[in-house]
Amino acid sequence: MSIIRVTSDNWQEVISLPLSVVVFTKDDCQDCKLWIDKLHDSKDFEEITFAIINLSEKGLGKIKIENPWISQIDILPFNVLFINGKLHDNWSGANEDRLIQIIKPYK
Repeated sequence: MSIIRVTSDNWQEVISLPLSVVVFTKDDCQDCKLWIDKLHDSKDFEEITFAIINLSEKGLGKIKIENPWISQIDILPFNVLFINGKLHDNWSGANEDRLIQIIKPYK
């Protein structure tokens, strides 16, 4: 499975997909790295678009201004389910069972 890296240029495109999960990370988040590796290796989520937004990267100001809830993220990894451009659910942590339960109704 490929995982898209989110930038200010492709943010709207990624969240506007029929079903996408955006994982918020930071450079120093070891749990984030493990979660992304697990998602990358999984065969259970091939019909879902996964994207990563690294909050340590510069150039994300426009996304953060347009989505003030991002500044409230305090536990990483932080996952957000978008369906056709609308935020449907969000949760912290790297829990595959929780991910399955959240996306199940939308598959």
